[in-house]
Amino acid sequence: MRLDRILLFTLFTLSVGPAPAGTRSTECQPSVWSLQNQSLRRDGSMAESDASSTRYCLLDGSLEMDEFRALNGSGRTIFRGVSFTFPMGDQGEHRTLWVMVGDAGNTLIVNRLDGDKTVSTGHGLDGLGRFDEESTTTYPTPDRYRFEMDRKYESIGQWLRPFNIIDGKRTGTTPPDLPDRPATPLQGLKDLIPASEARAGSSGESLYSSYVLDGYAHVSIERRDAGDVTGPPLLRYAVPADDSELLIYEWVLGTDQIDSRRKSRS
Repeated sequence: MRLDRILLFTLFTLSVGPAPAGTRSTECQPSVWSLQNQSLRRDGSMAESDASSTRYCLLDGSLEMDEFRALNGSGRTIFRGVSFTFPMGDQGEHRTLWVMVGDAGNTLIVNRLDGDKTVSTGHGLDGLGRFDEESTTTYPTPDRYRFEMDRKYESIGQWLRPFNIIDGKRTGTTPPDLPDRPATPLQGLKDLIPASEARAGSSGESLYSSYVLDGYAHVSIERRDAGDVTGPPLLRYAVPADDSELLIYEWVLGTDQIDSRRKSRS
């Protein structure tokens, strides 16, 4: 795929990375952030836009969920995505899963603290194909951060630097309650959302269930057991693929084990 086609696609779809996870605080803190987003233009300059992110702390604070919303000039939400961040065992690192609404694909990211910054590497797949990415998040103050990300698509074989820059500022606003009902695109498909189910390595015990991203997606988490040992929970993210199908991602928290499938009434 030609470079100019990729950059044009990036500009019009707001193909941005996840809201940075794993700030200098070692504990998840519910918060709302105002974002200034810069995405790479076709001519190599950066297109600026406003965005916001809302952070929720799930599973007694061990799972960090960041809802991302890109906004147009009138403040209307035109793109939604969400990242989930969970510790990787005793390695002192965290792994993030980034997924979206309206766009298939995902990114798995490994984050580690390096002094006063977070260094991350990831790989994923979107409408432009497979890619690798590298990012650094710095924290000028406890209420501000800067996220800078580079990306390389297999289809062009060269790094796009920078691909995305986000400057975040904590607003001091309390995150709103998550929705208790689906938005219209998900309303007709809500009966397809999988309930917690016993399966290989899973007890089927529900740990969490909620609509997210203004009701456009659903998240559930269930306990996984292997004999007498309780393994990392299983997160399930469901979002409409079209008018008749759900796209479902299943991720074993903090690992590289992720699967996706479609579910329809047929």
